[in-house]
Amino acid sequence: DHNWQQALLKTSSERRIAVDIELSGWQEQLVLTMTSEEGVSVTHTLDGEFAEATQAEKALANLRDGVAKLGQTLYYSRNVEINLPGALFVPNSLLNQLRRETAEMLDDARLKAVVRGSRKPVSVPPPVYPETHLSFLANVYNHKAREFYQRYGVQ
Repeated sequence: DHNWQQALLKTSSERRIAVDIELSGWQEQLVLTMTSEEGVSVTHTLDGEFAEATQAEKALANLRDGVAKLGQTLYYSRNVEINLPGALFVPNSLLNQLRRETAEMLDDARLKAVVRGSRKPVSVPPPVYPETHLSFLANVYNHKAREFYQRYGVQ
């Protein structure tokens, strides 16, 4: 019983979208680009004075991890590229803000990119029912059925 209850509490399926992330820029500006698996891409910038980091490898690892954290969003990072002129020190709060705003922009861009299907046009002239009169065997029991048959030429 306990195992069954635990199985029911788990999520049965979860759809997450792969995102390619690229962080580029220079010491005065960072540019974060996110591209979803559908090909929708957004770019967001963060202005500031970003100094060279004293520990280059640790700074690059922090940048990579910082932009890859997508948490409870619809996305997961498939590929992360850091294209900076050097290892820059970026405060985590600013990096998190840049990542969150870019993810929100990607949400909006994906919604705008959705192609809505259209309904099939009404055929003119409307189709004609093969019979013009129905016997009691047609089982026309309610007004909706009667309206249907009348719409298609049956009396």
